[in-house]
Amino acid sequence: MDLVWDAIDFYDQSIVLSKNKSLESEAIAHSHLGRVFEFLKFYEKCHVHYKFTVDLVVAMQPKNFNNHSWYKQALVGLHKLQQQRQYREREEKERIRVEMKGVLVELKKASERSAQTLIDFIYSNLPPQNGQQKSTDHQVKSQLKMALLHHPDKQDMKVHGLKWIVIAEEITLLLTYHYSVLKI
Repeated sequence: MDLVWDAIDFYDQSIVLSKNKSLESEAIAHSHLGRVFEFLKFYEKCHVHYKFTVDLVVAMQPKNFNNHSWYKQALVGLHKLQQQRQYREREEKERIRVEMKGVLVELKKASERSAQTLIDFIYSNLPPQNGQQKSTDHQVKSQLKMALLHHPDKQDMKVHGLKWIVIAEEITLLLTYHYSVLKI
């Protein structure tokens, strides 16, 4: 095991020595270091080094590295890590959807009645976390635009938590449907 840590130290030294001198050498060292961390199951560090590899290769364009084994390994490893992360997020969100089933069913029932009923339900039971109030304009289209403040991209996971993000996703799906119907 000591030899593995020695190898990691040598790759780190290689990265330091090649920084600002040879982007290709730095990218190769990051790729190999990512591979070592992947074998050690340090996935966060692995992800960081594979990402550095890809970023450095992009910085060296128009030179093509697609046929180099170290670059292929970095791409495959990065893709695999991203898939694992997405799978874990989907599993966690599905667990929360099951837990919040009652609220989601009420949302869908309100959506089936009308867009106005949905908006009223959202603002009475699930107001936006950023403190925005319901639009005083009585046109449904402008109220739908205001209600899009629930969009998951406008929410902060660290502040509001994953439960709110899941609810915001469902609200956005229903609002987008009603908005697209009004657009036609």
